[in-house]
Amino acid sequence: MPKPDDVGPNALQWFLSELDRRPGCDRTKDMVRDLLRGMAGQRLFITRRELLQPERLRAARALLDAGFTPTEARREMVARCGFSRDTAERVVGTALRERAVQGAVSRGNR
Repeated sequence: MPKPDDVGPNALQWFLSELDRRPGCDRTKDMVRDLLRGMAGQRLFITRRELLQPERLRAARALLDAGFTPTEARREMVARCGFSRDTAERVVGTALRERAVQGAVSRGNR
């Protein structure tokens, strides 16, 4: 009797078939396959937060750069993105800290 894990494609096979099904540049798809080949033998655990954080930070920075106060940016992220207040606060806080670090670095380079 086959084990449940033996039924259907494994995660890598599924990912590669999805990559093939998607429209897009063949060169880009080849680059993704090359990247995966280079990672062979490594175990990866990627959390949802790690995948979403860069896009969330970009959205928070865009609001802050547009002149929103941190409070307004948090409220806007809750309204636009459906984030919880805690998530919005964490993301906006991280964006503010990164902005402060970048400002300090740029002032130090003068």
